[in-house]
Amino acid sequence: LVGGLSLAGFPGTGGFFSKDTIITAAEANEIYWLYYLLLFGAFLTSFYIFRAFFRVFTGEPGKVYDEVHESDWKMHFPMITLAILSFAASYIAFSEIFAPAASGHVEAKGAIVSAVVSFAGILFAWVTYGSPRYEIEKIKVRVVQFIADAFYNRLYIDDFYNAVFLGGYQLLAKISRFLDENLVDGIVRGVGSISVVAGDRVRRIQNGILQYYLAVSILIVLLLAYLYLFLGWGAE
Repeated sequence: LVGGLSLAGFPGTGGFFSKDTIITAAEANEIYWLYYLLLFGAFLTSFYIFRAFFRVFTGEPGKVYDEVHESDWKMHFPMITLAILSFAASYIAFSEIFAPAASGHVEAKGAIVSAVVSFAGILFAWVTYGSPRYEIEKIKVRVVQFIADAFYNRLYIDDFYNAVFLGGYQLLAKISRFLDENLVDGIVRGVGSISVVAGDRVRRIQNGILQYYLAVSILIVLLLAYLYLFLGWGAE
């Protein structure tokens, strides 16, 4: 629980002070798109860490495992130590022990906004996964159901990726295949067909019959004489 509170940036924990410092710095430098993005990220962090907490440590288990048991002191001791430090270490920034390297300050406005975002994420996780009166399958309010479905489906990031990037790639592949099979291959087949037809026509001219060659030659000579005499070809 203490680890989850620290990750969620709960007031008084080390996570709260480190998160508040970053968010306040973004606002102070007027990088508002980053400021709101950080607030949204803080809300998501609070939500998903306490979603895990409520699903693991509250409610009835989905299955009963006889081998599940509490950890012994070898796990309790470091966990308790870390839990204490999650609260105690954060106050080093406000003490003179390591000053001035570890000195810091918190602005009231930023601290309140950061705390509200943290509480909101924890509250939403409790409503959707922690409270037995509000099981996610029984929620009737459409807005809450829509938000719960959005988080359950990871904000539809996978669907967006499949629709835009994967779908776009597949569409591009289909267009490329169509152009390749109908345009490129069509041009190649067309050039080949022209060569075949032209070759067939030329082959028919070369039939090896001497009388045919003589007749063609006479026709060509008569055609040239007609063009020269009657159409003025060759006249200056």
